[in-house]
Amino acid sequence: MVRGQGIPEEAILNLRCRLEELPRRSSERRQLVEETAEFYGVSRDTLYRALRERPHLHSVRRTDAGVPRVMSKTTLESYCEAIAALKIRTSNRKGRHLSTVQAIRLLEEHGIETPNGHLQAPEGLLKKTTVNRYLKRWGYDRERLTRQPPVVHFQAECSNDCWHFDLSPSDLKQVKTPVWMNPKRGKPLLMLYSVVDDRVEALAKQLRLPASAIGIVRLPVEERDAIVLPMRDFVDPDPFQEFEFASAIAAKLAIADFLGKPLAKLTPEQLARIDEILAGTLNKEAVFSQIRDDALVSRRPHA
Repeated sequence: MVRGQGIPEEAILNLRCRLEELPRRSSERRQLVEETAEFYGVSRDTLYRALRERPHLHSVRRTDAGVPRVMSKTTLESYCEAIAALKIRTSNRKGRHLSTVQAIRLLEEHGIETPNGHLQAPEGLLKKTTVNRYLKRWGYDRERLTRQPPVVHFQAECSNDCWHFDLSPSDLKQVKTPVWMNPKRGKPLLMLYSVVDDRVEALAKQLRLPASAIGIVRLPVEERDAIVLPMRDFVDPDPFQEFEFASAIAAKLAIADFLGKPLAKLTPEQLARIDEILAGTLNKEAVFSQIRDDALVSRRPHA
């Protein structure tokens, strides 16, 4: 209760909130005060005095809290962006990077080139604590800049927004040996491409259109005219028929695995013989055949 008066504190607080919602010169303010005074049996002067005597709540922080006062916000943002970029570009794999003090020194003494031109800060304007505080507040710290963006599911809303590419190898066709083919990397493989617009395919399914209406052609195959292709097992376990090693290093790794020990444990004469074999051919069967014939393989002891 207000001292010497019969108006509860809750009523005063409620009346103040309702008055703040009305314009300063609104007639409803006076009507609201008269109704409240009449309800509690006091005069308008008593009610106005209670409103004035009740202390107002003031914010503990300044009104310009979070706003730079030494320079404009745009200028400080450009300096913080440059310092954050220096830290990211100087980072190594261990996460170490240029310190804020050194970045400020480079920005003051030499400046950096930006898309908007040469940027150089006046000497003594930027402070370490101020820059670190605004780097963290505006999201320019290393943790957030190096954070991977979240995966966003994309769904097409219009045509040509999303295309489906389907690649499948052709088991019936093969490409003749072209000029650019590297014989050490195996034979070229013919791939069949199927390109379908995501939105068009969805609409075709809704309208129950045939696959040929959106460019998908399925060749009819009748069982009576079906050609039975002969089946045979692969000579090499590699399904793509890569009978040769990709390089001499890959061949040496396979030889070491075949011998059951690293090549460093072989004698210089044996290493020279392996280099001579690989210089002549990289064919898997030929290499292992010569390794066996030259007695380079020491029989593994039986368990």
